[in-house]
Amino acid sequence: MKKSILFIFTACFLFTTSCSDFLDEEHKTKYSSEYVFGTPEGLKLAVNALYALQRYYANDTENATIFALERGTDLAVTNGGTGNFYGIYDPNYLKPSASQVGFMWRTMYQIIGKANEIIAAAEDLEDTPSLRATVSEAKCFRAQSYFLLYRTFDRIWLNIQPTTAENVNDPRDFHAASEKEVFDLIYEDLEYAITNLDWVSDEAGRFTQLPPVI
Repeated sequence: MKKSILFIFTACFLFTTSCSDFLDEEHKTKYSSEYVFGTPEGLKLAVNALYALQRYYANDTENATIFALERGTDLAVTNGGTGNFYGIYDPNYLKPSASQVGFMWRTMYQIIGKANEIIAAAEDLEDTPSLRATVSEAKCFRAQSYFLLYRTFDRIWLNIQPTTAENVNDPRDFHAASEKEVFDLIYEDLEYAITNLDWVSDEAGRFTQLPPVI
């Protein structure tokens, strides 16, 4: 019995040792997290993902989120359709559990979180005009998302720190930011973009030079 157990342990040890190289992860493409967040080219790909998230939000035809949030004015409201309760401020449906509310909140903070990661990662790379343009696009997305959140909800949480494996479980101070805190960040992000973006982009549909912030 002892010999059998010894044989099993020996076999397992030899198998584990021989397969150690096999168990090592190998990226079949260059698009690892080290590449995306450790190179200027990778950060540009990460910014491309922000455009994809924005399109995902705009294409929410199931809940008609954008249409629902924009449909009510002081002069007119729509008379029916998905999300009509936004226009008539129906308290029976206009509440945190509404699908449009949750979808917008989650998507905007998802964009903000990814923008924070890009901005933070760029601080460890060599400063170049191309890198500053990439960071400017990320800052534009963050500013736009915070503006939409503040305009819609008024009381929002302001976060500019990237979420990492090291801080994901750290306690957070969740409190509503003041109007000044929100707009100071928005203006700061847009001023950076004004300084570092070109007037015209080589790729259609990207953020370009903005008019001065007044």
